Amino acid sequence: MIDFPQDSDFYINNIRDFVPSKIFDAHVHLYNTKHMNNHDLPNINTPQNVGINFFEQIMDQFLPGREIQANCFPFPRKTLDLDLANKYIAEEVRGKPGFFHQMLISPQTSVRQIQTMVDIYGFRGLKCYHLFSKRKITQNSLIQEYLTEEQVEFANTEKMTITLHIVKPKSLADPENLETINRFAKEYPNMIIILAHAGRGFNSWNTINGIDSLQRHENIFFDTSAITESGAFQAIINSFGHQRLLYGSDFPVSHILGRCIRIADEFIWLTAKTLQDFSKQNNINGVVPTLVGYESIMALKEAAVLMNLSVNDIEDIFFNNAKNIQAFQ
Repeated sequence: MIDFPQDSDFYINNIRDFVPSKIFDAHVHLYNTKHMNNHDLPNINTPQNVGINFFEQIMDQFLPGREIQANCFPFPRKTLDLDLANKYIAEEVRGKPGFFHQMLISPQTSVRQIQTMVDIYGFRGLKCYHLFSKRKITQNSLIQEYLTEEQVEFANTEKMTITLHIVKPKSLADPENLETINRFAKEYPNMIIILAHAGRGFNSWNTINGIDSLQRHENIFFDTSAITESGAFQAIINSFGHQRLLYGSDFPVSHILGRCIRIADEFIWLTAKTLQDFSKQNNINGVVPTLVGYESIMALKEAAVLMNLSVNDIEDIFFNNAKNIQAFQ
């Protein structure tokens, strides 16, 4: 079953009094593993069916007593059956007040296919991902190689959201990424771009170095998902204001034990296993990690303290900013 820390002391001492009572989680993956090949399963200890009931059960343990709404989409995998995964998630959120869903698309997904799914299943947004690019090394993909102009134009016409996980080594500091985001935001003002992972700020300097070249269009937002160092959050708040930052857990990635850290110009993930191996090699007592989701909230808390955010500002990030977006109303 999904990971949890050995005790609740870390949550009680660090998280409980910081997180508001109402949460809109802008980045939630729901999926059934039968929709992907066995060799391509997410490396997360979850059951086969990661649906709404499972999400609510785990989040009630993760952040007890909170009212939670969410934006949900499938877990991108190379072998994923997109049609089945999208229909699955639509059925999961159907009849659940406060839960919204984005359609996972590939560059081959036609506007006609999107229109049909929107008409039948009520999708409010699109989710694209680099794994569906035709590049051999998809981490080097241009945005246009996994999100087409026609798809963005459709989202603009329908006033939809697009959750965009950019790639390339410099992420938000990459000139081609910046040019595309700026152009999309300007030419298609009715759609909302949500830059996942604080503009892929796993190495915070990429967001820090790139954000001043990102134009201040009103349709550009960022989510906090799985970012465990505060620099990217501070850069976003400083340049765009706290109103453009949306809380996201990246469930169920949120429930891996560990964190992501900057190393030189790169970033690496420290997991429970890597920390265990380090402890053995150095003959020290084991370093006990907590959840990625808690580490991300701690990074947001650090940014809030250093940027002198008010309680109301924090409530905005966790709930109000998302609910001010038409597609989430």
